[in-house]
Amino acid sequence: MAAWEGKRHLGAPAADEPTAGQGGGDKGSEGDGMGAWLFRHRLGVMAGAFLVGLLSLFLAARLAGDGRWYLWPVWFLDGQPGLPRLTLRVTGAGCLAAFALRCWGEAHLGAAVYGQGRTAGLVDTGPFAWLRNPLYVGTWLFFLSAVALWAPALGWVALCAGFAAALHAMVLHEETLLRGALGAPYVNYLTRVPRWLPRRRAAAPGAVTPSAAAWRAAALGNLGLLSLGCYRVVVGAGVPGEIPGALNALLVLTWVVVVVVRRRRRSAAA
Repeated sequence: MAAWEGKRHLGAPAADEPTAGQGGGDKGSEGDGMGAWLFRHRLGVMAGAFLVGLLSLFLAARLAGDGRWYLWPVWFLDGQPGLPRLTLRVTGAGCLAAFALRCWGEAHLGAAVYGQGRTAGLVDTGPFAWLRNPLYVGTWLFFLSAVALWAPALGWVALCAGFAAALHAMVLHEETLLRGALGAPYVNYLTRVPRWLPRRRAAAPGAVTPSAAAWRAAALGNLGLLSLGCYRVVVGAGVPGEIPGALNALLVLTWVVVVVVRRRRRSAAA
């Protein structure tokens, strides 16, 4: 996961965080209520959700031999005694879809996503012509896909529902900030483009073509999604997992370093 898209609308650098809203800014995120708190601490909320999902792997291992089917890991539903190849392929495809959606959105936001520049006005091209929060949707899809291989089935459902609720609360708070920051253009955008479910030609796509540099930056910022997706698809297809696993670990580590370096650069420039 990479950058929070929101600050592009306020003409300020964006934070390198794994969220994806329509965007207010850190300085404008004051407020009360759960949505405001989640929004201010969104990086910790995201990281904590994934950590809980990963730790649930140990619970799933303990319950794997339990006779109650609803406590089994999701991949037990494969019905295969060995490697859960179907689950690997399906969840790998989900990770790749999340990667594609987030890259598409971040490339249209350009340098502002990574705190490298300023984007004036409202961005309603690319995926933002179809739905208002493509990066949040991509983040949730990645969570859904990644955790499916770790958690017990009921735990997976609960975690995904809780994560969706947290993202929704963040977006509601963010929209309140943007109404005040952007005024009528943003209110009009709200009426034309749905929040979560895409609608064809909800907004008239502009003639914006992301640069090659924007695509490279977006891909690098979402490298972990690409790596995990490719690893699961390849291993699910029957390729021995040792080399793909080592490569996946290296790429995920690289992704983490990229995110940390970008955040430090942004902090130094603030």
